[in-house]
Amino acid sequence: MCGNVTGVPFGRRGKRALGWSLALVVAALTGCATASPLTPPAPSARSPTPLEIAPPPPPPPEASPDRVIVRDSRFIVYSPQAGDTLRSLARDYLGDPDRYWEIADFNGVDAAEPGQALVIPLQRRNPIGVFGSGYQIVPILAYHRFGQQASKMELPVGEFAAQLHHLAESGYRVVRLRDVEDFLAGKGALPARAVVITMDDGYASTYKYAFPLLKQHGFPATVFVYTDFIGAKDALSWAQMREMVASGLIDIQAHSKTHANLANRLPEESDERYRERMDVEARAPRDTLERMLPVKVDTFAYPYGDASDVLIERLLKREYRMAVTVNSGGNAFFADPLLLQRSMILGDQDLDTFKAKLQVFREVDLRSAAQPERPSTSPTFTPSAHPRPPSPPTELPLEQLERETTEHLMQEGRWAEAIPHWEVLELLHPDQPSYGNKLAEAKSRASGAAAEHLQEARRARQQGRDHRAFVLYLKVLSADPDNAEAAQALREIEKDSARRAYVGALSRGGNNEAMAGVRRGANGPPPPSAAERADLDSAITLLHQGDTVAAAQALEGYVRKNPRDELGKRTLQDAYVELSRQRSQENKKEEALTNLEKAQALRDGKSGPGLTRSIQSLRKEIAEDYYQQGLRAERTDLGEAISAWEKTLKYDPDHPQVVQRLERAHRMQQGLRTIQDLNPTL
Repeated sequence: MCGNVTGVPFGRRGKRALGWSLALVVAALTGCATASPLTPPAPSARSPTPLEIAPPPPPPPEASPDRVIVRDSRFIVYSPQAGDTLRSLARDYLGDPDRYWEIADFNGVDAAEPGQALVIPLQRRNPIGVFGSGYQIVPILAYHRFGQQASKMELPVGEFAAQLHHLAESGYRVVRLRDVEDFLAGKGALPARAVVITMDDGYASTYKYAFPLLKQHGFPATVFVYTDFIGAKDALSWAQMREMVASGLIDIQAHSKTHANLANRLPEESDERYRERMDVEARAPRDTLERMLPVKVDTFAYPYGDASDVLIERLLKREYRMAVTVNSGGNAFFADPLLLQRSMILGDQDLDTFKAKLQVFREVDLRSAAQPERPSTSPTFTPSAHPRPPSPPTELPLEQLERETTEHLMQEGRWAEAIPHWEVLELLHPDQPSYGNKLAEAKSRASGAAAEHLQEARRARQQGRDHRAFVLYLKVLSADPDNAEAAQALREIEKDSARRAYVGALSRGGNNEAMAGVRRGANGPPPPSAAERADLDSAITLLHQGDTVAAAQALEGYVRKNPRDELGKRTLQDAYVELSRQRSQENKKEEALTNLEKAQALRDGKSGPGLTRSIQSLRKEIAEDYYQQGLRAERTDLGEAISAWEKTLKYDPDHPQVVQRLERAHRMQQGLRTIQDLNPTL
């Protein structure tokens, strides 16, 4: 039975169809109905874009003519024969069998089948994972102990085996944490369903239970150890760590020296002593691990997930390149490398909870508006002067379905995603001008959409509307994945948000303190559930898309359930500030003020001088409006004037003129009442 290629699609043998366009190829070649052209792509769609981020690999080896249908420097269209596998094709044509997923993702397949044409992309494209339907996120899983019984921090071996089986059978690809660094820098794409496995502290159960299961599946993992623990009764030994590193699957990285909560200062600890202690916690484990093991230590796991500005500065000085927290969620390419999110896998959670933490794509509508027929000024195709490969003798099913897919992508305004597929069609029939014309049109429209969105994003950021700028910069990248300005702007926006939400604050009562309480066995509030985290992600998406009212309502519900979650509170504060801006533009100043005051209350009145100044300025502005309203009403309706001036005092008790005006108005009103009492007929 075939799975649906829309919504949450599944291709052959239940694997996720990871290429929107060639999911149609899979559907047709296996007898499935194709998706409606009005149906948006699946969240995990990985249709490539025109970005080349590395020189093409060396020329592939010669192959039998009946296998290579056509080729150029960008693609090979290949007809697999018995014995061919995706790994063997990646070895022969991409120079590395581990790059098999690039063929799989481009074609939306999980195996090479004889007679079913495949496209082998020779150039790496779209390393940032931004598409018209949203953007890729990479979940990093955090484990601790393994054993025979379940507890908060100890996962039964059978549960771990079931989780690894689910990853293998559901099309997830476990990658090394080091691979994420290139993804964050925009230098290398990751598989569409990439997942990272990490293990903290360095318990002996990692070697006894987890390591054999990882070897069975060939899954890599990173183990973070704090060096004061090594060799203890329940800890890994140096010999065990050397064996794991020698396997090629396990990397050993730093989890501090002592495992103290490094965001908390010791009693009466001076700034200088705290800085020195943080330097030791960063330097000592790196020096020890590199001396005892054949590893390069440049990644740090914060004990209890808590960081501080001083610690981050020390990590940078000691040349750490990444650091991980236990703040739940996935990591987009613009994530702060020194505050990467991880999802803790606890021993008292079931498999469904585990599955909910494997979110690999965040849906956001980033499509450009579809346009009418291409204007006459668009570039047209002119056959090049250099020799071209001959066209295939007959049309392949691949060609027909590629053509249908590219037309669909063009209608949806997903120009960049259409480009590589027009290139494939042009390769199949270089003598057919219509394909070259369509390719030129797609490139022209992608370029125009990127330029338009970039201008809008710049204006939004200058106005302080970072949430609006955020989605606009994403739209730029969905049309032009190579746009360095948009990518860097997103990294800066995310870094600022993450540092404000997480650095230092959580050690004084936020979500990470709850996580630390779980690890210490303390009785604290439970961390947000996976479902609640999904609700938070949905609310953030609404905010990015500009639906501020709905986002604020969703965030209010989340914060009521999780009043100590700093990310939720910070995001709700941002929503209130954006609502205030919108109400000010509508001249609804009192509603704008109410939202600013809500934002301030979320941070216990400690929201920084900028917000305080905005509130004070708006209060004075409202007060002056009421003062002027009172002046206009003074001669015709003294009661209305008094009411307006009383509101002036409410918003600005120090208004320089209103007190005297109000006192005089009250005297005049009392005088009128006295006259009316003496002369009722007046």
